[in-house]
Amino acid sequence: MNADAIRIERPTTNSKLFAHTRWDAVPAAAGLFHLAYFLGLFFLYPHAPLWVMLILGFTYSLMVNASINGVGHNFIHNPFFRSQLLNRLFGITQSIACCFSQTIYDAVHMQHHKGNSDRQDENGDTID
Repeated sequence: MNADAIRIERPTTNSKLFAHTRWDAVPAAAGLFHLAYFLGLFFLYPHAPLWVMLILGFTYSLMVNASINGVGHNFIHNPFFRSQLLNRLFGITQSIACCFSQTIYDAVHMQHHKGNSDRQDENGDTID
């Protein structure tokens, strides 16, 4: 089978905010909730007992995993917003919430895709 014969239909939207689909509001909201949770932990720390912080910290660790492997991964391949500024700001919020640079994750993750049968466009970027 010739790879050129495969056509991928990308979702489109007439949204002025979202680049691909309005459903991107769901992972974007999850990412913002993760940031709010992180900031909540920061401000709650001086006032909460240790056992509460341990439970909340464990929950936070699960959220980091979901954020990096779910929201962050999807965002790297398909930035949610039409605006480059909003995409950059969302990447910063994810970097803060996960304590892990989205810029570095993008570079490392795209390196992972090199040479593993992902189809590439004319610039060498993966398109699937």
